[in-house]
Amino acid sequence: TTSYILNVTEGICENSDTILVEIMPELMVNVQAVNASGSTPLSVHFNNSSVGGSSYLWVFGDGDSSTVENPNHIYTTPGIYNVRVYIYNNLGCFT
Repeated sequence: TTSYILNVTEGICENSDTILVEIMPELMVNVQAVNASGSTPLSVHFNNSSVGGSSYLWVFGDGDSSTVENPNHIYTTPGIYNVRVYIYNNLGCFT
C-alpha cells in the first residue's frame, strides 16, 4: 500500500487529501488435470496452484461446474471436453 497526497488548486482555493493505493499482485494461472484420459466413468482431479486467487469457477465442458479450488469431476460420456477456470482476486478481477 502506498500513500499519495493529492493537491487541487483552482484560482486562489487550494485543498489536499491523502489517497491510499493498494496494488494487488497479478493473477498467475497454473492448473493441471490428473488422470485426464481413460474410459468412462472417468474421475479427473484438477490441481490449481495459481497465485493471487480468492475464488474460482470451473466449467467442465459437459454442462457441470464447480467453485472448489481443486475440484474432482466425473465424466460419464466419452468425448473431448474444453475445461475453463475463472480465477477471481479480492477485487473481483479474473483471468
